[in-house]
Amino acid sequence: RELNEAPIDEGQIGGAEEKASVAAEARADEASEDKPPPAQAPSLRHEPSGPQSATPSAVPAVRKLQCREAFERLSMKEKKYLYHLSAASWACARLILHQTSPESPKIAALLHTVCGDRVYEKVKPEGAVTKAELDHFHEFLIRFWANLGNYDALTGSKIIPRMSLASFEKVLVRHASYLPSWKRGQILRSFDQVKDALFADGKQGERG
Repeated sequence: RELNEAPIDEGQIGGAEEKASVAAEARADEASEDKPPPAQAPSLRHEPSGPQSATPSAVPAVRKLQCREAFERLSMKEKKYLYHLSAASWACARLILHQTSPESPKIAALLHTVCGDRVYEKVKPEGAVTKAELDHFHEFLIRFWANLGNYDALTGSKIIPRMSLASFEKVLVRHASYLPSWKRGQILRSFDQVKDALFADGKQGERG
């Protein structure tokens, strides 16, 4: 609404002030209806929601990082810098595993041995091992390494395999069958050490 800007005499001052006040209030009301609510400052503290065990419904996509062409365009000095930076990052990954949960380093050693020599490319869904079991096993591998431990880095929820303990062990044995005999015994002993913690319900991760 626009106020009447025509001159008014002193006798009309009181009425004009009242009209101006009403008009100002009306404009304020209209502006408040169109104006979005003020954005809240982001919280630095994460509040986990939902169940405390992370069980996604789909297997995360895995894609090979295509970086050879870009790497070859680097100078020798840049290549050395990148190599040592990558090596340092992986060396520090062990610290993150210990900070995530007491069982994470042992789980990491187990999975590293099981998937050694690119065995995961040889294991197919056949015989006693189903496609669903392999998918759930690969899903756990991806989420474990992505978070460097069996707790989600963002939510603190525990990452538990979406399969039974017996199915998980069955897939491990299938992988181990492609490895040397001394590694097979190591895999089974390592699994016995972590299986209870691996499948136990989690309340809150070490990272929080």
